[in-house]
Amino acid sequence: MQIQSEDYPSSAPDVRDWLAALETAASAARRKQPETAWLLRIGGVRIHIRASGPAIRNWLEPALSHAMHPAESDTAFGDFELTIWDQAATGVTPPAPFWDMPGWANRGELPALQIDGIVAAYHEDAGYLAAFDPHRRRAWVWVRDAATLPRYERAAPLRGPLSWFFAAAGAQFAHAGAVATPDGAALLAGRGGSGKSTTTMVCAGAGLGYLGDDYVLVGTSDSQPQVHAIYSTAKLTEQSFHLLPALRSLADGPATPHDKAVLQLAPSQRVASASITAIVLPRIGEACETRWEPATASQALTALAPTTLFQLPGAGGEALARLARLVRAVPAFTLHLGSDMDGIAPALSACVTAARDRQAAA
Repeated sequence: MQIQSEDYPSSAPDVRDWLAALETAASAARRKQPETAWLLRIGGVRIHIRASGPAIRNWLEPALSHAMHPAESDTAFGDFELTIWDQAATGVTPPAPFWDMPGWANRGELPALQIDGIVAAYHEDAGYLAAFDPHRRRAWVWVRDAATLPRYERAAPLRGPLSWFFAAAGAQFAHAGAVATPDGAALLAGRGGSGKSTTTMVCAGAGLGYLGDDYVLVGTSDSQPQVHAIYSTAKLTEQSFHLLPALRSLADGPATPHDKAVLQLAPSQRVASASITAIVLPRIGEACETRWEPATASQALTALAPTTLFQLPGAGGEALARLARLVRAVPAFTLHLGSDMDGIAPALSACVTAARDRQAAA
C-alpha cells in the first residue's frame, strides 16, 4: 500500500487522528490548486463536491454531468460534503497509514478505520483512497493522478463514496440495470455476463427509458420502491457489440478482455427516476424467441444481493435488509433472452405489465 506521507504523518494509531490528518491534507491541496465546486443531486440526495485539480472535472463529468450543478445555485450546500484532491496536480499526499500491512480486506476495505460507523477503502490499481465519517456527513477522496484513472473508474466514478452517502440517507446503491416502460420500471439483476447491459441497451434503442446498465440507486422507504439513475454511461463487451453492431461507433474504443467499452447515453434516452414495478432476471438463452416466466423473491435476492455487496466497500447487513425489502415488495420474473434482439424489449415490457396487473389485483 504505497500511500506513505512525510508531510502528514499519523500522530497516533487512532482513527480520529488519521481522519484529521486526511482533512489537513485536503486543506493543503486546496491551497495548491483553485477549488471547483458542484452540487450533485441524485434521488433527492444532495452532495456538495469540492475538487482540487483540473483533471477531476474530466474524470467526473462524462458519467455525472446530468446530475452536477454549480454549488452556488443552491443556498444549502447539501446533505453531505465530498472533498477530492489530485496528487498529480497538487503534490499533496495522504497521511501515512498507522495500521500494519497488509491492512485491507476484500473490496479494498480498510478494517483498521472501520469503527463507530466510519468506512474507508483503498484501491492500489486505481491509486484511489476514500474515507467517510457519517457523524460529520463528510467524505474525502485522494487520487494519485486523476488523468490516468482506469476506464472503469471513468465509466462509474465514486462508487464507494456515493454508496456511503446513499446508505446514510436510507437508500441503496445497487449493482443492477433499469429501464422505464409506460407501466413502470424494470430493475435488471444478475451477475456479470447475465445480459443486463445488452438488455438495457436493446431497450433504450427500442424507445424505453434508460436509467442504468450496471449501477442504479434504489429507494425502498416508500410503499412503491423507486429507482434513480446514477450514471449516464453504459459499458459493453465485444460480445455485446457483435449483437448490437450499430453501437460500436458510439463507444470510446474497443472492449478488452479486462475492460468494457464505455458509451454515453443521449439525454433523450435517459430517465432520471421511476417507480419499480418488476424485478427482471435476464438469462442468456439458446432459442430465437425471448420468453419470460415468474421468479421467486429468493431468486431475485440471489441475483441482486451478492454482486451488490461484493462490489461496495462497507456494505453489509443494512444493505442486505434493504434489498430483501425490495424483493418482497416487487414481483420478479426470469427473462430468457433470445437471439432475436427485436423481441427483447417487448418481452421485458410484458413482464412489467404483468407485474402491474398482479399488484393491481392484490
